[in-house]
Amino acid sequence: MVNYYKVLGVPRNASPADIKKAYHQLALQVHPDKNPENREAAEKKFKQVAEAYEVLSDARKRDDYDTSRGTIFYFVQQSSSLKDKVPIYF
Repeated sequence: MVNYYKVLGVPRNASPADIKKAYHQLALQVHPDKNPENREAAEKKFKQVAEAYEVLSDARKRDDYDTSRGTIFYFVQQSSSLKDKVPIYF
């Protein structure tokens, strides 16, 4: 699972305004038209930034995302045999 907070470079308690500001700044930086020398990588990063913004800017999707991340973390903490096999994202 991708850590959308890291993608946008915001803390988990970021306000909607902070998320929007981070998205706009990153979208301008990684936009494929601004990076023609590495368009394929720029497109991939731009899509990732857009996906992160889509989830974190919607209160319901953000809550679902945060809940699912907490569930994954709890599951891994409870199952010591999986600690080395399942990545934990924060």
